[in-house]
Amino acid sequence: MFGIESHSWLTRVDLLVTALAVAACVTTGEIDSQERANDGGASGDPAPRTSDAGKAGGRPIGTGGMGNHPPGPGSDAATEVGGASGQGGQAGDTGSGGNNAAGAGGAGGATVCLNSDGAGGRDPYGIISSVLGFDSIEYPDNDHSPPFRHIRGDTDSEVGNHFVFFMHRDIDKDPVTNAVDRQRCEIKVFYTSSSALRGVEGSTFTYTWRFKINPEMTVSGDFTHFFQLKSEGGDDSAPIVTITGEDVSGSDHLELRHSASSTGSADTLDQTSWSAVRGIWLEVEVHATFADSGSLSMKVKKPDGSVILSTSKTKIDLWRAGTYIRPKWGIYRGLTDKKNLRAQEETVRFANFAITRGATPSSDCKTP
Repeated sequence: MFGIESHSWLTRVDLLVTALAVAACVTTGEIDSQERANDGGASGDPAPRTSDAGKAGGRPIGTGGMGNHPPGPGSDAATEVGGASGQGGQAGDTGSGGNNAAGAGGAGGATVCLNSDGAGGRDPYGIISSVLGFDSIEYPDNDHSPPFRHIRGDTDSEVGNHFVFFMHRDIDKDPVTNAVDRQRCEIKVFYTSSSALRGVEGSTFTYTWRFKINPEMTVSGDFTHFFQLKSEGGDDSAPIVTITGEDVSGSDHLELRHSASSTGSADTLDQTSWSAVRGIWLEVEVHATFADSGSLSMKVKKPDGSVILSTSKTKIDLWRAGTYIRPKWGIYRGLTDKKNLRAQEETVRFANFAITRGATPSSDCKTP
């Protein structure tokens, strides 16, 4: 009736593959629902900071996309993990086009790169998904009518191709829970990411990247996170490490923070003036050994190489009895002090994400 009998044996194989793919999607959806439940979408507030214990330190950090998923691996916008421009590279292959030093399925020690194609290049959502995995993007696109793309590609003379993350104070929500007291646009290592990107107990990881905060962007008495290290499972309500902008006792700062637990207070490891960090490309380097008695080294540098934020800690608690630790980058901020945030569109630019299992990266992921 449908003409199947007249198709070649290749068509029958295609139909079988399609059926298997549908079944896999159902399974993935079930796992995804559990992962979101574990990620603290409505599990209460994380701990206040030690330096300002009377002030809320943020809201629970959820994941998932609530239907706002980027194109799946089988769609035109997505590329194969480790490949470029849909060339079909297998997991672990060296990527072409300067985007991947090693595919996300590569062996431990190889640096995995995530770079934008710039304005007019490949779809940023597809690029991100090809490296970090399906559903690794949290974005409030559908809070706008028509939907607004919150991560785009751009190019400048200083770093070249990069991603631009957008945020709108009076429109965007949390894409996980639709909560109106916080908003986010973030990318993350997720359960769909290669195991080589997930920080298991006892492992050491190095993360490097560059970011540029809009010169006019403001912060408030609530948190604005640009980077998080967060547990998946275990005590996973609050992040373990953050780079955060916040108004502290009437003075705006960019801070490095650490929290040993979701119920204890968070320590400010270092801070600098907010005015000193806006409108310039900042370069970040993080070394972390994930253990109950772990180690942490962080540096944030200006373009001239001067260090404006740093910390080096041993015997620091970087494990929350979960499954793995994962990085998150983007804009995630609370709205309980909304009046001190600008109503205008905000942007933060990111470039040259590099993730290395180990202490010695094989690449800085900077493109010519």
